[in-house]
Amino acid sequence: THQVLYDIGMLLACPNVEVYAPATGGELKAILRYMESYDEHPIAVRFPKASCEVATLAEAALPDVSSKKPVLSGQGKDLAIITVGVMWDLGMALEKEIRNSAGILSTVVGLRWIRPLDLDALVETLSDCEHFIIIEDSYLHSSAAAYLQQILPGEIQARHLKTFAFPEESIEHGGRDEVLDDYGISVPRIAETLREHAAFRGKVYSYTAKPSEA
Repeated sequence: THQVLYDIGMLLACPNVEVYAPATGGELKAILRYMESYDEHPIAVRFPKASCEVATLAEAALPDVSSKKPVLSGQGKDLAIITVGVMWDLGMALEKEIRNSAGILSTVVGLRWIRPLDLDALVETLSDCEHFIIIEDSYLHSSAAAYLQQILPGEIQARHLKTFAFPEESIEHGGRDEVLDDYGISVPRIAETLREHAAFRGKVYSYTAKPSEA
């Protein structure tokens, strides 16, 4: 549909199709350039349904999109915040909110490449964190999150607290931020859920971490 909520699950069902979900306008432009000379497999690109800063589209600012490793920010050990594509900014804002309001120290883990994915690099990062969550603007059961839960080792899966995504129902129309908040996919709603979770109730600062933002 025009809401683009089924796409990742459908694409992952197609053998050999590589899937890339850019987080910024610059990454979108860079992956389109990358595709011009790439001929190993088809690449499906998820166009972000969000605005971008014009400055990120400058040639000198374009990132290297060839690496399959997740993008990391922060060194917190309490929680890994896995974000898919354009949810990166939300993850960064959430890191700051839960650190300041609840003492939860986290690492933001941005997935751009969904398949192929450097699974070893992701597992290494998640192994250093007590828990992890996933934030995605897809239907829960047709998502990168569902795919990850199939390929992650069992001992890592056991650290999963919750996936914040859309339920399997017709989604009401509205502004992007309004709809995300209605379905619990916003900084205030996710932070509230984490603060009330048994894993963090009464949390005190217990690790030395370099926050992604002071």
